Amino acid sequence: MPATPFTDTPIHVTEGIVRALKEAGVDTVFGLSGGDTGRIFSRLAHHTDDVRTVLVRNESHSTSAAESYARASGKIGVAMGQGAWVLGQGLVGVLEALASGTPMLLLVDLTDGRPYSGHAPYQAGTADYNAWNAHAAFSAVTKRVFVAQTPAEAVQSVQLGIKHALAGQPGPVAVLFSSTSLAGEVGPESLPRLYSTKYYLTETPVAAPDMSVVASALRDAAAPVIVSGGGVRLARAEDLLLKVAAATGAGVVTSPAGKGTFPEDHANSGGVFGNFGNPLANDLVAAADVLLVLGSKLGPSDTANENPGLFNPGRQRIIQVDIEQLNAAWTMPTDEVVVADIGAALESLLGVLDVPAGTASARVESIAEARGRFADDALHGASESSPVHPQRAIAELRAALPDDVIICADAGENRLLMGRYFPSRAGGGYLQPAGAGGMGYGIPAAIGAKVFAPDRTVVAVCGDGGFSMSLPALLSASEENLPIIVVVFDNGILGWVRHSQRMRGELEFNSALRRFDYAGIGEAVGFAAHRVSTPDELRTALATSVASNVPSIVVVDISTEQTFVDLRTPLMSAGAPVAAAAATAAS
Repeated sequence: MPATPFTDTPIHVTEGIVRALKEAGVDTVFGLSGGDTGRIFSRLAHHTDDVRTVLVRNESHSTSAAESYARASGKIGVAMGQGAWVLGQGLVGVLEALASGTPMLLLVDLTDGRPYSGHAPYQAGTADYNAWNAHAAFSAVTKRVFVAQTPAEAVQSVQLGIKHALAGQPGPVAVLFSSTSLAGEVGPESLPRLYSTKYYLTETPVAAPDMSVVASALRDAAAPVIVSGGGVRLARAEDLLLKVAAATGAGVVTSPAGKGTFPEDHANSGGVFGNFGNPLANDLVAAADVLLVLGSKLGPSDTANENPGLFNPGRQRIIQVDIEQLNAAWTMPTDEVVVADIGAALESLLGVLDVPAGTASARVESIAEARGRFADDALHGASESSPVHPQRAIAELRAALPDDVIICADAGENRLLMGRYFPSRAGGGYLQPAGAGGMGYGIPAAIGAKVFAPDRTVVAVCGDGGFSMSLPALLSASEENLPIIVVVFDNGILGWVRHSQRMRGELEFNSALRRFDYAGIGEAVGFAAHRVSTPDELRTALATSVASNVPSIVVVDISTEQTFVDLRTPLMSAGAPVAAAAATAAS
């Protein structure tokens, strides 16, 4: 069949860019107009019926919102703005997308002012004398970079950018527009020749991998465990994972990036494993003889710095399934590698599983017995103290929020506490910067998630440090009428910094924060504001916020009775390489 041309008649290049986005299914753009990309923003004004443009107040919020939107929706996230400042201020979301494998398209300009690009025009990123090198800079933090010098290149670069962002392991791709590329028209005679965007989105039918060896391993194992990473979410394979767990009785643990891909109130669940993981999860992993790893790179924070007491290819059979071949068997030897879409792999696995029902039931009973040994991990969930104990605050959150809530946890000590004590449930979503870990992510991420899911409760949980970094995002939520709930754990310190200083025996320096009226700030920009210091007050404020349909902020006077140091697994003490090096130096 003859290929369909992109357009039969000449159209303005910015119309062509928007058309390419729409043909790829893009319905939302996050950004801040600036430089030459302002021309694309102006064109979007003619497409408000089918493309929503969310105005942010800082470029870091556009990238974080686009990243969370992509993870929550399964679509590509689009962030747009002036190149210098998308890079200079927007790296939080870009680095998260790169580390977490989230599909993102960055539409930015070179601000090159042609024909004077060789004369170092203001803010230029051409790499000419006295100009910064946009291509090199974006290449360092993205999966791919395309530079457009002509109108036809501008349209095709957008199409190629979408293709590369989605293909293989997803990730962020940057399209850099020269000023000349955004002026003029494209048409049927343009060079390079332009064709419908659908040709850049061709999906090869997913082959069903042979999972018979994996099925046999799960059947014959004494204590199999499934490790669910962020790749399960990217593959939209949560329901298939539930079915595999039910059919095998295997324990299921998640990496921090995979939190939310398996309900933590499920009989098979062990929760999050790793450096700050649930003791039950680490116990299940350590005792496993077969580990089926789905979409996880098994980094040092997952494996307690490769402590053989947790993951050990010398005594465990490790099987990895990943869409990216480089991720499988990256950090340690594996018995079997399956390079495939995780959804297709699990679908195929379900077709060949033959675990006896009695075996599956016995495995679940064994998990229940192990769970009983760690029942006191959240002893303070009923604490009546004021300021509110972190465990009690998180328990109140879990009780107040619906099962399908989308949690957007910010980076910092609060994220580790939430990861440990907030049990995700079926149908819910849990987004956190577990790839790059940039603070200031939570509120703009909640904006992105709420744009995707306007009918679901979306909650950003952050510390007072991360909240301070994202104050302008409150303005965006208010302006866009997005009824997100922002919960601030306010303890007057940078928790991770302060408690690291104490752990290392250092002076507590520049880790205290002045206590501002964060509720008053929220109220001033249109949020329903609550300041609470007791569990009862918190319960009432959360109930009011969930029931209302307006942006809300709940500032919790939180105690410092528990720190991230308390959450560290004893397995982390295997910092053997450092100790060995020190011993060698001493001798």
